[in-house]
Amino acid sequence: MAAHARTAPGCPSTVDNVADLSRFASDLAGFLIALRGIHPADGPAPGVHNFYRGRPLAVYDAETRDALAALERSIDTDAARDVWRRRFSRTGLAIRCGSTATSAPATSLSATMVN
Repeated sequence: MAAHARTAPGCPSTVDNVADLSRFASDLAGFLIALRGIHPADGPAPGVHNFYRGRPLAVYDAETRDALAALERSIDTDAARDVWRRRFSRTGLAIRCGSTATSAPATSLSATMVN
């Protein structure tokens, strides 16, 4: 019996409809590990259609800053901005794409980001 046997197809899993949370967590972890192991070389190139999968984080900078502004009263946005800035404070940025890593040039976003 699957850990999520009470979940109808197309419905999200919740604490209320998962029969065995430990098994569900294990199954989900296995799925994510397998998904991460798929090599992206034969997949679609980064673009609007896939949210620029595999592109440098700089692609998401404006969208991230807008999201943080919208979440100002919901989360600790100072901490979130700090994490976002640290992604760009390195001399080189490793971008994980599937099971490979590529280096992207350092960016100057940490100097241009606005609190």
